[in-house]
Amino acid sequence: MTKYDVIEGRAADGNFKCIRYMDIVFITAGANGIRIMVGKIVYTHPCSLDDFMFHTLSLGLFCRAHYKYIANMDRIDGYGKTTLELIMDNESRISFSPEGLKAYLLLKKPSNIVKVIKTKIKIKLIKPILKIVKSIKKRKKK
Repeated sequence: MTKYDVIEGRAADGNFKCIRYMDIVFITAGANGIRIMVGKIVYTHPCSLDDFMFHTLSLGLFCRAHYKYIANMDRIDGYGKTTLELIMDNESRISFSPEGLKAYLLLKKPSNIVKVIKTKIKIKLIKPILKIVKSIKKRKKK
């Protein structure tokens, strides 16, 4: 699977469209599946956030920012310094958990481990995150 692969989404007008993973800004949980944000357009797809993460994990493109949100790491412009929100490239703001921020910082740039450890956020997920960092470093060496 690559970031150029597609997922089928249903637009508000009822028509289906193929969406490239790299075009997705963020995904949020909906009542009957997930809502996929592409630019300012929202599509729906009948699966859960967990299913989506499981199938796209190999891409290294998405990060679970919050229990309700999955963000495309290439589409994050920044994060709030005083608020717990990510600022996306389509000017949307989505909530993130402290663990979501740590995962984003580490997945985007593994050398951020020192920055994450020095934060005053309680570190619950440090062992799984270190495993992810080690696997990323191994992939880069190959």
